[in-house]
Amino acid sequence: MNIINSVYKYIESQPFCSAFVVSDFINFGNYETIKKSLARLENKGLIRRVLRGVYDKPHFSKIINEYSAPSPHKVALALARNLNWNIAPFREVALNLLGISTQVPEKFIYNSSGPYKNYQIRNITIEFKHSSMKLISGKSYM
Repeated sequence: MNIINSVYKYIESQPFCSAFVVSDFINFGNYETIKKSLARLENKGLIRRVLRGVYDKPHFSKIINEYSAPSPHKVALALARNLNWNIAPFREVALNLLGISTQVPEKFIYNSSGPYKNYQIRNITIEFKHSSMKLISGKSYM
């Protein structure tokens, strides 16, 4: 089985709106080959490029007759995996993920072990704020 088929088979096994980065597929081949495989899958319309180096498995909604927006939380988790950061949801994001609040934040803020960094997906901002490791490591995700 060639690499592009292995990558696509893995993506197909994941739920819709899952986000992926090249490092998720590194056991299938070398970095450049995986990068080209993801680009080819994007050109075929099987996956969607959300940010540079971040792809997702889009979900087509029959109700609105278009593809749903990428999940900012899953994109943040993919970025953290790629950059080898520990992250934890902050304020409104945490309340929304826990189901305490039904309001969807306009800005998804995460405490991170990496530097301060912002990413823009359409009209939603994903913001990483540097925090000390004792605040985010070794704790339950919830």
